[in-house]
Amino acid sequence: MAGEHPSQLFRRAFCVIGRWSLILPALLLAGCLEESPSSFHSQLFDGVEVIGGRGSALGQFNKPRSVAVDRQDNLYVVDMTGRVQKFSPRGEFIKSWQLPQTDLGKPKGMCLDPKGNIVVVEPHYQRVNHFSTEGDLVQQWGRKGTNLGELILPRSIAINSRGEPFLSEYTTVDRVQGFTADAHQPFLCFGQPGDGNGEFNRPEGLGVDAQDRLFVADSCNHRVQVFGRDGKWLATFGRAGRGAGEMSYPYDVRVDAAGLRFICEFGNSRIQVFDQNNQPLEIIGGPGALPGQFNNPWSIALDSHGNLYVADALNHRVQKLVRRKSVVSGPLSVAASPTDHSSRRDAATIARRFNAGNSRRMSMSPEGTAAARAFLQPSLRDWSTQHNGPGVETPGYSQMSLWDKPSGMPGKTSAHLEGIAVKSY
Repeated sequence: MAGEHPSQLFRRAFCVIGRWSLILPALLLAGCLEESPSSFHSQLFDGVEVIGGRGSALGQFNKPRSVAVDRQDNLYVVDMTGRVQKFSPRGEFIKSWQLPQTDLGKPKGMCLDPKGNIVVVEPHYQRVNHFSTEGDLVQQWGRKGTNLGELILPRSIAINSRGEPFLSEYTTVDRVQGFTADAHQPFLCFGQPGDGNGEFNRPEGLGVDAQDRLFVADSCNHRVQVFGRDGKWLATFGRAGRGAGEMSYPYDVRVDAAGLRFICEFGNSRIQVFDQNNQPLEIIGGPGALPGQFNNPWSIALDSHGNLYVADALNHRVQKLVRRKSVVSGPLSVAASPTDHSSRRDAATIARRFNAGNSRRMSMSPEGTAAARAFLQPSLRDWSTQHNGPGVETPGYSQMSLWDKPSGMPGKTSAHLEGIAVKSY
């Protein structure tokens, strides 16, 4: 049964939440931690909020291991107490419920199903639970075994756009299985122990992208592998190490709407971000207990605004990395239709606004980056070749974040750039 819904006063009393902004000095609030803004740096995120702290009381954690977000952006966390706790988007404690059996092991692995239920995996009981957002058990499935359709220590679950759940498993098997949406009958099984393409050594977290490609955190091989819905191997990125593009025990992976890959590294105690081509973009955090630092993080989840929640296990807390305010609401933010890139009237209006500001600093959001690159590539390349010589990209083009309009850039390109990034700081 779900726990009792606490009062607002109770929520506030147990809410331990702080915000560290990179733009304005953080204010010290009652019950909040304070840290210098310089302790956290990111191109994608401009602040950190800390939720919870060590303990067994409501709103506290004992090694949080998995996180998930519902359709209203409420946060759900499971930890070593064997309970699920629910928090508002502001980090306020709402309610909790206890899984009835924890003697064999604690829950690990969460996601949201197509009906809006919270899915919680119990690895040591070889089963999958679907809870309503109020904590009522609405479905349970799975049975122990190594045959097709059976489960042996499932570690993570992800559900694609068709409603098909995928589960990673390890111990006597190292594999991923796919199940049908409603009947949960197996239709796919791939992987075996090893370090070759399509092989695993303790597959942990799973993520899916907009094309239903499956990303597998191949933890003890220190890499991420990408597969099609049919289980066909597509790509591998990462290798053991601490540098950019390297990994140490990746435990979870998520892909946002723009196709950016977020990797939760247990061993390196950090989050690493890769672009749509699996190239490293930035490293967030590192070992420590300050806001924006981590101690063996286990799991991550994205909300509808692109904010990233991190189960910071050995710091006994959840950290929310707050996405920079988007300068676009989607791939394009112009008066014309998103598919009408060539509207001369709108482009002319935008160009006048843009050119009036001369070299006004613009910011490309991650959601607009892919569209911006594809759309601006010819004009940028032509301009760069003319001014910098063949084969030299315009500074800022490859990153598309905090990009200043170069002097003398053609008005047409300026208009198109403004069409993708209408708003500025």
